[in-house]
Amino acid sequence: MIGNVVKRIIRRPFLSLTGLLLACAMCFVLCFLVKYRSEQEEGLRQIRETYQILCTVTDARGVNTDGLRLAQRYVEFVESEEEGLAGYIKDLRITRELGIDGIIPGNNDVFTADDLEEVTSWQFSRDSEGNEVMEEITFKAEFVTSPWHMLLGLSDPVCSSLTDPARGGAFTSTVEDFFRRDEDICLVPESYYERLAGKPVTFSLYSPYSKGDGTPREGRADITVVGWYKGEGTAVLVPYACAQRIGYKISSTVSADSIAFFLNDNTKVDEMKEKAREVFTEPAPSSFSGRAGLVVKDSVYRLTMQEMEGNIRQVGRLIPVSLMLSLLTGLLTGYLTVRGETKTYALRRSLGVGAGRLILMVLSEQLLLPAVGALAVGLILGQLRPALIYFVCHAAGCLLAVLRPALTAPTKLLRVQE
Repeated sequence: MIGNVVKRIIRRPFLSLTGLLLACAMCFVLCFLVKYRSEQEEGLRQIRETYQILCTVTDARGVNTDGLRLAQRYVEFVESEEEGLAGYIKDLRITRELGIDGIIPGNNDVFTADDLEEVTSWQFSRDSEGNEVMEEITFKAEFVTSPWHMLLGLSDPVCSSLTDPARGGAFTSTVEDFFRRDEDICLVPESYYERLAGKPVTFSLYSPYSKGDGTPREGRADITVVGWYKGEGTAVLVPYACAQRIGYKISSTVSADSIAFFLNDNTKVDEMKEKAREVFTEPAPSSFSGRAGLVVKDSVYRLTMQEMEGNIRQVGRLIPVSLMLSLLTGLLTGYLTVRGETKTYALRRSLGVGAGRLILMVLSEQLLLPAVGALAVGLILGQLRPALIYFVCHAAGCLLAVLRPALTAPTKLLRVQE
């Protein structure tokens, strides 16, 4: 049977070659569309899962992101799992700043009592005659002038350009996971580390939150130097938990000077925004609100998702069109094949060939080359399933073209031929 099929194909080379080329072209279109849609869907999934949407707390105008002096309710709202944003976020980046008045000598051999400066001041007193006079007095300062003016608590090295490698920063610590610790440890500029390594330093600190009379709250803290950071900065770096604890001890307040984070599930960005409106305001250049703002940088994410979703929808509309064209291609090639073979079919039916067997013979002739072409295209594009679907549609079209001459009585076929 196969031999006869091959002979009949060779006998009509132009029609056979045309059918093969049409089959390969239509199969390629369908396989390409399916492959492209799969790639877009996979890309969409990866973007949804891996794209980092950065959210940053700002002032009400959306201008400043540092030195915000955020009140306790903002910190608690961001860190709360049940009533806040903690369930929506990851990689929380939060900082707290404390001012350094000076260094109390005595805990190390770098800052000693010999470094205390003499301070000159004036005070009012009365002389022997009871007259009020101004008297100059000199005394030793309580603390050594500090080479640093700020104690900066960080929850992550990317919070500061001093420690963020992406911005040229670098640091080294003898304590693992330095920024996640809740210990009184610190990093100092590289040039001071050799003299202070492993030694405690007693800092005189103040919190920007006032006592009520306008003066800052003050206190002391013994902090051990366990590492250094690159450059000659004017800050001493400590873990955020350490800064928060010391700050609370000094001022009885929980606060933060900057907050940023990423979403842990990008599909919930709108839900997170709705929740954030309970505490944060929408930043606006002309805003005079006393509330902090929250900037969610999701515009690129949304545009990318919309573009890819649009591509997927468009391809989804083209695939049914391609399947319909595949069916019509089979119908056309089938019609061209059987159009001049009516007499042959009538003779075979007259010789006792059943309609089913005749249909099988004709379909074998029509589908052999398209099957080879579809298989080749499917293997090349790695899309065997779409190639099989194309072949089924093509075969259905061929079958429609074959049914009429195969099922019609031989006498009627001969009359049609005449």
